[in-house]
Amino acid sequence: MPPPLVQFRPFVLEMSRDEHIVVDGASAIFGVPAVKLGQRDVERQMSFAARFALKAADRAWFEEMIIAVGDRITVGGVVMHDVNPLPPTGERAFRDRPTPRLRLVGSVKHPLVIVPPR
Repeated sequence: MPPPLVQFRPFVLEMSRDEHIVVDGASAIFGVPAVKLGQRDVERQMSFAARFALKAADRAWFEEMIIAVGDRITVGGVVMHDVNPLPPTGERAFRDRPTPRLRLVGSVKHPLVIVPPR
């Protein structure tokens, strides 16, 4: 059986009112259950198949994991400190660094791990 191909959509994980982390990765291991969406979305499946150059989308098996607003999850990954594109809200001294924007990332070698809350 060939390895699974994953198409991951970034999302924001709210830690508190003032703190949030962007979750974005090329690879992820899911410990949350798959969601049955009812009818097949053939257009989305064909788009996915085209992205990975699959010859016959009918031979592919599709499964979707959805993290909805309000869901509580635990996410593990590599933390990146990105330059925050938002201007600082308070005054800073000459050598004070701006608050970084945190991002959890995953790769094929080090995938994100998304599981139920612990």
